[in-house]
Amino acid sequence: TAFRTTVIGFAALGVLPARAGDVLRPYLLARQEGLSTSATIATIVMERVLDLIAVLVLLVFYVWGVSDPSSLPPALLRPIEVSSALAGVTAIVLMAMMWVLATHPERIGRLVFSAARILPHRLADRLAALAQTFSSGFAVAREPRALALALFWSFPLWVAIAAEAWLVTIAFGIVMPFTGTFLLQALLVIGVAVPTPGAVGSYHEAYRIGVTTFFGAAEDAAVAAAIVTHAISYIPVVLTGVI
Repeated sequence: TAFRTTVIGFAALGVLPARAGDVLRPYLLARQEGLSTSATIATIVMERVLDLIAVLVLLVFYVWGVSDPSSLPPALLRPIEVSSALAGVTAIVLMAMMWVLATHPERIGRLVFSAARILPHRLADRLAALAQTFSSGFAVAREPRALALALFWSFPLWVAIAAEAWLVTIAFGIVMPFTGTFLLQALLVIGVAVPTPGAVGSYHEAYRIGVTTFFGAAEDAAVAAAIVTHAISYIPVVLTGVI
């Protein structure tokens, strides 16, 4: 059930605007498994935080580990280092917030209820209940082993995604080391975050900027590779989701 609803949700991301698939996926899973919808939505939030951590660690590995600083545009090197550091701090803060939500869901409910006292009692009570069940969706944060496993499996997943982009990139004659996709991938994550159906346009522009700015790709090759990479990423998922 988790696999089917995940594929359907990802397919919806490819054809619907406003990232509707991120809501459809937990809704379908909760409905079929008899779970709380708000708690299941919270797992998507945690998933995104784990994704962010994995992408940032890979980016840091490239920028501060294996890349030659002289190969990066001097005007962009410092902003990349600062922005990745800030994003890393944000990820740590989000993890801490999820731990608080997971360990004290009843306190979160009471806090929301007290903050909503200006609202009708029934509505405030409803909001408090939703906040409490939403917080319970972060329960994995109370289980270090399960959380560590979830984070661990995020890395081979994102390395596989990077390999997909790298293979298409070199197929178009663009010279880029495999680890260079860790930098490109961070840009693509920003492009995917734009709420257009399937990230059409924003994904392609993020790819084009990445390979032309950091790896010296020609404009025509960059645009062509962006179209093919995007198609390979989305078309199989959409077709599988429809099935």
